[in-house]
Amino acid sequence: APAIAAVAVPTASGPEMDRAINALRGNMIAMAKAIRAANPGDPRSYQALRSVLWLSISAPPPDQGGRTMLPDPTGELGPVLSTLSQGDDPAKLLEFCESNVVDRLFWLDLHRHAATALGALGHTAARDALQGQTAAFLMRFPKIAGLAFDSGTAFADAATRMWISDELLPSGGGGGDGGGLGADLAEVRGNARALAAKGSLGEAAALFEDARNQAIGERARFLWDLEKARLCMDAGRVDLAMSLLMHLDKLAGESSLDVWDPSICADLTALLLRGSAAAAGTEPDPEWTALRRIWTTRLSRLDMRAAVDLSGPLA
Repeated sequence: APAIAAVAVPTASGPEMDRAINALRGNMIAMAKAIRAANPGDPRSYQALRSVLWLSISAPPPDQGGRTMLPDPTGELGPVLSTLSQGDDPAKLLEFCESNVVDRLFWLDLHRHAATALGALGHTAARDALQGQTAAFLMRFPKIAGLAFDSGTAFADAATRMWISDELLPSGGGGGDGGGLGADLAEVRGNARALAAKGSLGEAAALFEDARNQAIGERARFLWDLEKARLCMDAGRVDLAMSLLMHLDKLAGESSLDVWDPSICADLTALLLRGSAAAAGTEPDPEWTALRRIWTTRLSRLDMRAAVDLSGPLA
């Protein structure tokens, strides 16, 4: 039998490798499209597309205070996506998302809507494949979920951030009523987020308040308040979240929370940094800058990785 010719392997860097990756990218995109056209429920389409799209990403895009230089696609395409997502044609929504994600790698809303469309179509395995690839990407670069386009529009809107935290990268948080919580934290959180996703943030917050009233001890009540603030933050009500978080920060300082429960203190501080970045707006604010310095210093002591992900350049 004739010998099989060896495949030329490009050098590890430089133009030759770039050309090889670009060729692979083009072929994989075409293959994913063909698979999807033949069978929208085939998981391989969504695995292949996302694998190759993110192959060339070695770091999050540069940002200044969370805002990147990437052009905002939502001005032109946002209304179309909104109309399709509220319509009754999940196949059309899926095609829109999968077609546009090729040139808009960081618009994370597209991945959520594509997953929703696949679920509506009954393609559970394909949805799980899409979510698995997206989760793997965000595990590599968790900072990306908190970045924004050049206009200030977030890569991930409030609903997408909830999807990421609940479906892709759930923190766990434990269940049961240990520690005097008085209710199952995971269950209350899930019910509250379901209400918030439907636009009933007030009812969602009330679930945390009811649970707080059943809690025993200051630590348990503190945890319920922290979860309520996180819910408000993820739902886009940074103003409500920061009002509660600032109160909790005062309590934390008075009780030396960083000493007796550093993990809760790190969680609180990470939320403060995330919320303050949004609350500060585009203009430098001396008060927010000073607070962010304090919180960044604290978080770097408690959880260096989270501090690196959340703290941008300080003016």
